[in-house]
Amino acid sequence: MASEKARSAAQRREQIRQQRLQRDSSQNTQQAKTRRVRRTVRRGVNPWWYIGGVLAVVVIVIGIFIYIARQQGNVATTGTTDTTVLQQVAHVSPALLSQVGTSDVKNAFQAVKQKQPILMGPTGKPEFLYYGAEYCPYCAGQRWGVVVALSRFGTFTKLPEIASSSTDVYPNTATFSFYKSSYTSSYIDFVPLEVEDGQGKPLQTPTTDQQKLIATYNAPPYTQSAGFPFIDVGNQYVMTGPAYVPDVLAGLSQKDIAGQLSSTDSASSKAIMATANYMTASICLITNNQPASVCSDTSIQQIEQSMPKLATANTGSSQLATVSGQSDILAPSRRRA
Repeated sequence: MASEKARSAAQRREQIRQQRLQRDSSQNTQQAKTRRVRRTVRRGVNPWWYIGGVLAVVVIVIGIFIYIARQQGNVATTGTTDTTVLQQVAHVSPALLSQVGTSDVKNAFQAVKQKQPILMGPTGKPEFLYYGAEYCPYCAGQRWGVVVALSRFGTFTKLPEIASSSTDVYPNTATFSFYKSSYTSSYIDFVPLEVEDGQGKPLQTPTTDQQKLIATYNAPPYTQSAGFPFIDVGNQYVMTGPAYVPDVLAGLSQKDIAGQLSSTDSASSKAIMATANYMTASICLITNNQPASVCSDTSIQQIEQSMPKLATANTGSSQLATVSGQSDILAPSRRRA
């Protein structure tokens, strides 16, 4: 009997011990799970911090680029002119040019006040001087007429594509730059000066003689507000300012504008062709109406008759007449800081 009681007590103690072991094991298992969950949570947080950091860096970089773009928003975008565009601008139909005549564009040319010999360029031919700036929206519009007119007397083989300043009036007007352009003619010497780039910084510097010419004719009594663009045709005729307002080019790409020159239906084509016709007539007057295939056109002859009359004699001290010596196509000058 005593022996049975002893075995029963031993069994109870064993049961109690097993129950404690089970509780301890359960608690350990739960604690281990809790530790694993905590480690998982910690491991899950760290990648989000990294992702957040990367996104912050990206936002900062984008902000820097936007700031730089705004600071340089007036930079002219330069590229090579599409060959199709150059073909369309350089070969505007003479019939369409004749049809347009002067349209609604008023003659912006003035005759010089005193009789002058025809200004000869670097190769001894009558000179067509263009003075402008790449950022200038009025120059942007003017260049289209210049290219169309000069293409009737010669050939552009290189004509960079640009747009005017994005922060000026008539922003981003599609156009060309005459800086580093290439033009040849048997009738005239084309002397282009783009004196400032798209940021208004110095690009080309006129020679001393050119500065005297500009100071003489891009000034009173020819204009009360000297600036860009300015054109001198052989020291016989000058144009101070644009021939037309470039709002007719607003929103158009270079391809759009060139494409419209195949008809007379658009305001842009009429303005460009009429400007080109005035320039063509002024050139014909200094080339002795050569070539005849261009200058004998009825519309050009009519414009010639309407051009302001040149002085027949000197009325005072002699003004600038010729530019001597070196070529007038200039290299880049020093840039302002």
